[in-house]
Amino acid sequence: MASSIERYFNVALYLLVLTGFGALASTGGLDLPAVIIVGLAFAFRGYQLFTRRESAIPERWTTLLTLAYILVYLADYFFVSRSFLGATIHLVLFAMVVRLFSLQRTRDHYMLAVLSFLMVLAAAVLTVNSIFLLAFAIFLLVAIVTFVLMEMRHSIAAEPTHADDPQGLSLRGAFPNQRMAYGLLAIAPALMLMILAGSFFIFFFLPRVSSRYLSAYTPSSDVSTGFTDRVQLGRIGQIQQSSAVVMHIEIQDDMQGAYDLKWRGIALTNFDGKTWSNSYEQTLLPLSGDGWYRLAPLINTTHSNTGRVIHYRVLMEPLGTNVFFLADKPLRLAGNFRQVSMDSGTAVYDLDVDHPINRYDAESRLVEPDAEELRLASNLSPPSMDPYLKLPTLDPRIPKLSEDITAAATSNYDKAVAVERYLSTHFGYTLELPRTMPQDPLANFLFERKRGHWRIFRQYDGRYASLVAHSFAHRHRLSRWRIQRPHRPIRDPRQ
Repeated sequence: MASSIERYFNVALYLLVLTGFGALASTGGLDLPAVIIVGLAFAFRGYQLFTRRESAIPERWTTLLTLAYILVYLADYFFVSRSFLGATIHLVLFAMVVRLFSLQRTRDHYMLAVLSFLMVLAAAVLTVNSIFLLAFAIFLLVAIVTFVLMEMRHSIAAEPTHADDPQGLSLRGAFPNQRMAYGLLAIAPALMLMILAGSFFIFFFLPRVSSRYLSAYTPSSDVSTGFTDRVQLGRIGQIQQSSAVVMHIEIQDDMQGAYDLKWRGIALTNFDGKTWSNSYEQTLLPLSGDGWYRLAPLINTTHSNTGRVIHYRVLMEPLGTNVFFLADKPLRLAGNFRQVSMDSGTAVYDLDVDHPINRYDAESRLVEPDAEELRLASNLSPPSMDPYLKLPTLDPRIPKLSEDITAAATSNYDKAVAVERYLSTHFGYTLELPRTMPQDPLANFLFERKRGHWRIFRQYDGRYASLVAHSFAHRHRLSRWRIQRPHRPIRDPRQ
């Protein structure tokens, strides 16, 4: 029995390390030479186990090889892989191969088990493919068999008087070692299924139950600006005020944090009196030969050749959004995304479900319109503004108020300045909105409550200036995230 357990344990430990390496290799993150070299080592070790020809590297040589690989690791880090993760994975593979052929002590077995787990952990970092779930299930099955055999091996070693192999057949006509093998093959899948079922319960069911339970004690209408394509006025409750990091932005050649920018998400155009929504259809963007998605040709804008072009890199936290946040007048976008789309409101979306938004590069043209030039512009709204000027039935006091405010203004720009000045001086600022939704949120804000949060449109139609000013945040969703120094983490928006 002891010899059978020892042999089964060596085979199970070999399969454990092999499945860990298979999970890592299936991600595609390993270079071909590493896969070939380690694959040959596994093939040779498997041949040894099959033919029962054991050979081990002397412990002295193991120590020398480990010390020598320190120089190899440094060379790999600086000249070959040029990354910490790649060089560390090569180090783990080297240690695994050395330990695979130098199993002399119990600690060597533990070391191989830990290295196999590290390979699975590295595979989880390198991929989000569903194939990893299958590889992990196989690894879990082999790990159960391995650790059961490891415990049996330790028990027999602790009680040498019980380690003699029994002779003859059992009452059921099978040798005890065969019955042990059948028992392991029966119990290991059952344990694996129970572990996976428990994991499913913990990671998929409990968070949803707990979130519903805890939501009873917290406001249920919190909103983060820029992440939704539908906003209902008067029902958005209290805007989130969180210090959690949302994204990091690095602007090329900006070492002093000289830029004070707003980052644009989704544009909302349709207003029914209470709700803003987005009805834009998205257009797939072709990927150019240099790896960039061109955004500028789809943007109808003036001053197309003026202003300063900036290049920046964005590192997003996992927020569950497929919208790219870009500085105004985006020109092009690059990242590990196979499908990118853009709507006519110039919002850019990630359609690649296998590659969520985490890091991307972009270029934008920063344009600072001249006030005198804006005053000389035509008072007729350009055709591109028509979707934003379609309004439902308004309280008759709103057009009258906008006419009174802008009576002395002669241009759209002066009307915008007049509305901004009026709202800044006649209304209070608060992040808390009414608990109950008013019948007419706009009229309630302008003539009764006279406090709230809003932002100012850059272009106005004078007849509905007050409405446009109040609704600007819900139309264009310009997040007031500011950069104050290079590499500063950008936190949740405050309005």
